[in-house]
Amino acid sequence: MRGLLAVIAVGCDGCPSEAVRQKLGRQTLFERAVQQVAEAGPNQLLASLPAVDLAPLARSCGVDPLVRPAGASTLEAAIAHALGHAAAGTSYILAVDPLVPLRRPGRLAQALALAVREGADCVFSCHRESSLLWHRSPMGLVPYFDPARPPGRIRHADALPWLREDGGFYLLDAAAFRQTGSRHGGRVLPLEIDAGEAVAAVDAAGLAVCRALLAERSRAAARA
Repeated sequence: MRGLLAVIAVGCDGCPSEAVRQKLGRQTLFERAVQQVAEAGPNQLLASLPAVDLAPLARSCGVDPLVRPAGASTLEAAIAHALGHAAAGTSYILAVDPLVPLRRPGRLAQALALAVREGADCVFSCHRESSLLWHRSPMGLVPYFDPARPPGRIRHADALPWLREDGGFYLLDAAAFRQTGSRHGGRVLPLEIDAGEAVAAVDAAGLAVCRALLAERSRAAARA
């Protein structure tokens, strides 16, 4: 899309940067992110890196590496730094976490279409979730009923009212971000994805789960 800056944000918000070298199938997580971002048709693609040692990996994938200043470790800092190197006419920013590798084909283009259609300043990935809460009290742990599933009222996953933001991607209006400096600035819309798409491969255990889910996808596709 004309005016779309895509940023593969490595090592932001406490995520381990070296994990992008892990392989899922025949691709590194970084390579997989590049392939996914390409589906959205950006006119500029940058890799926001915490250190220069990952620059060769970015270049091998045909992506311009951009090493952030020391201490610029949040996603907002990565986006702001990338905007300083953006092409003229940038209207939207697509920020992608390469450690969330299971997003389905077309998902990023779907986020862009939603932002344009609804005039949103931020579209973020999330999934419906139910969780049991415990409260630490002077009398010990006290269980609370699941706020997403009040007893006798909600029985189906599609009726769950709670959305968990997974950090996999953000589609941001460039002007709104420049004004607010926040990934959540302006009019915010969620884009619901499958819970399996939100699994993060930050370590060997997460990568193993991703491999198992990817294998199950392949089996399901073969049965279809």
